[in-house]
Amino acid sequence: MAPGTLILDHYVGQNRPPPLHWKDCHPSTRHRFKAELTCSRGHGITLKGHAVHSDGRVEPSVVCLHPGCNFHEFVRLKEWMAGTLVR
Repeated sequence: MAPGTLILDHYVGQNRPPPLHWKDCHPSTRHRFKAELTCSRGHGITLKGHAVHSDGRVEPSVVCLHPGCNFHEFVRLKEWMAGTLVR
């Protein structure tokens, strides 16, 4: 794991995850969208262009594209159970 990797807790609720949490995408779209998360400033991010390894490590780093947001982190999805999903 890269130094400074941000570990995001798993969220199982119905709505968007709270800041610095992630949730599973629907199984029928998981290979394309992997997971969704919420950055530290509350913006939603989908991991469409990323790979997620079996240990929850996400590559490349995650960048929030919301205008004015500076969230840019290496992340690991805690409790990731879907195996390795590539880009």
